[in-house]
Amino acid sequence: GSTGNPKGVMLTHGNLYHNECLIKESFQLTSDAKVVCWLPQYHDMGLIGNILGTLFNGMTSILMSPLTFLKNPYLWLKTISDYRATHSGGPNFSYELCVKRIPDALLATLDLSCWQLAYNGAEPIRATTLQRFSDKFHTCGFQHTSFLPVYGLAESSLLVTQHSIGTPVHLFRVDAASLQQGQPQPGNNRGSAKTLVSSGRVLGQTLHIVNPHTGHRCADNEVGEIWVQGDSVAQGYWKNPEVSAATFAAYLTDSGEGPFMRTGDLGFLRDGDLFVTGRLKEMMIVDGRNLYPQDIEETIQSTSSSLRVGCGAVFSLDDEAVIAVQELSNRAEYSEQELAELAQSALRAVNSQHQLALKSLILIEQGSLQKTSSGKIRRTAMAQQYQNHKLKVVKAFTANDFFSRPEHDNRNVTSLSQAHYEAAILNVIATELGINAEQISPRMTFADFGLDSKTLVGLAGILEQKLKQPLPPQLFFDYPSISKLAEYLGGQGGCEHGPLATNPDPTKAQGDIAIIGIGCRFPGQADSAEAFWQILEQGIDTIAETPASRWSTQQYYDADILAPGKMATKWGGYLQRVKDFDAAFFGIKDKEATLLDPQQRILLETSWHALEHAGLTPESTAGKEVGVFVGVSNVDYDRHCSRIGACSEPYAGTGIATSIAANRLSYFYDWRGPSVALDTACSSSLVAIHQACNSLR
Repeated sequence: GSTGNPKGVMLTHGNLYHNECLIKESFQLTSDAKVVCWLPQYHDMGLIGNILGTLFNGMTSILMSPLTFLKNPYLWLKTISDYRATHSGGPNFSYELCVKRIPDALLATLDLSCWQLAYNGAEPIRATTLQRFSDKFHTCGFQHTSFLPVYGLAESSLLVTQHSIGTPVHLFRVDAASLQQGQPQPGNNRGSAKTLVSSGRVLGQTLHIVNPHTGHRCADNEVGEIWVQGDSVAQGYWKNPEVSAATFAAYLTDSGEGPFMRTGDLGFLRDGDLFVTGRLKEMMIVDGRNLYPQDIEETIQSTSSSLRVGCGAVFSLDDEAVIAVQELSNRAEYSEQELAELAQSALRAVNSQHQLALKSLILIEQGSLQKTSSGKIRRTAMAQQYQNHKLKVVKAFTANDFFSRPEHDNRNVTSLSQAHYEAAILNVIATELGINAEQISPRMTFADFGLDSKTLVGLAGILEQKLKQPLPPQLFFDYPSISKLAEYLGGQGGCEHGPLATNPDPTKAQGDIAIIGIGCRFPGQADSAEAFWQILEQGIDTIAETPASRWSTQQYYDADILAPGKMATKWGGYLQRVKDFDAAFFGIKDKEATLLDPQQRILLETSWHALEHAGLTPESTAGKEVGVFVGVSNVDYDRHCSRIGACSEPYAGTGIATSIAANRLSYFYDWRGPSVALDTACSSSLVAIHQACNSLR
């Protein structure tokens, strides 16, 4: 589940046997036990805890797809109820999802009195989640004492600590300020106190809390890194000796005891119970996924030069909400529109690359980000500033700030059925995001809302229940906007409504044909028709020496026009900023954009400019019989990709093929007319215009 470089953990037969024995004894497993597992089979809890555990103990196991659970968490509890399962569980978010998504009307269909052990681990355990789940499902027979908080990790096979079976969960109300200082003290019920959940006691192994800087053992009630030693500890990372040595060969400096495995987790011991408080390296766990703040910070800063590189901090809060704080570059001032564009690009990029919806992106003054004397980002300190409202804020944004319905919606909704589905989807998304449905435009893509794949699967389940018809989650990706999904569903006969009255087809064009909008990119920074006209009018020569950013003329120039692999000129007409492309704006993921022929990138940009120049909006033309005729012949990018060995990449086929150029526009704008790419060498553009005119007539 990690978003960093994955590391293979080497577990021997002995490691697995030792841990399975621990689990068998501590979970009181017998052949009579019944397990329900929705966790992925590549997850250590799903594979080692459930599948291997079932084989090891001769139990009965009922397996469920993770997508099924995410789509409809009720089915998890219903399976436990129907099969009379005794053991089941998952990360904290799975219990939270049940509380949020299972309607009270279905509680009467559940009998959870059979559920003996409801284990909770793999991410921070929330006391509020346990209480809410227990309160909601108590009427179904669920007992609060069935909760089993656990702690473990793949580097120790699976299980390290566990709460005592059948006893109330141990909670510790701690003063937040003392916890931040690493010396947790009891807190009162008011002010800055928080409740921690005990992960139980160590089982069959040795666990110490160690000062990560000195290597000395910590005293009770002192926060340090969790170190583990025992027969369940892995042999190291596959073909990664340096990282293996740093993780699996730690020794206590005060006693020389070792080797220990460094977990990278922070915690403290209190009366023998382990309380996990966070991560040493500030890794965030969101919905069971490991996210690294430095990866997200880099993504944000890559979206604009106005965002200072190395001057951002990403951190998560107790409710798993992820916040980003980012410095602006040194400029006198930014307009409101400029700030909004910066934020929107960054939020889209994070969603696209990390499948993560930031709760907030806060732009702060230059020089106000806290760093150590060696220049390291103090993310914990920035999180405290955020919570204490002490950031030097220029402007704060959420994804909800960018939702707006056009004043005049000229889309062609062709049936009452489509309108019915649009309304249903709008209402579900508005409820999920906590906003007014009137703020949402049906033209918006699901990526615009910052919805990750897990949330989309959940939305599919909610819509299924509302619409009373199957709704595979992949439809959200095949039809990536509200209007497109509604149109598809409306065309499937899912709703018994007749067609709306539509305007008759326009008559074929007669007489002259006018060019009403132009988008262009020419050498000399002529990025508009007006700029190009000035160049022509003033007789400006835009031919220039080859820029060093393109290639070295010293390496490739040769006066001999027959010299192989050389150029006989140092001059040419060059476009500026050919690498600049807002992929997220056009609904293209960054991985795909890198394999997209610059011709196709520029075509998308200039087509948008042409619409603007004509005074048209994409909404006014979407779904209509608009034709696309593109003259295109050069295949330089194909040769470039062949040279660097990128032609086998998944997106290379559509990114390189000139035949796709016109289709890409038709798809993006939802145009329903002819979509043709024409290659007649030097006359390609003229032939494209000729064919477009013929098509109109």
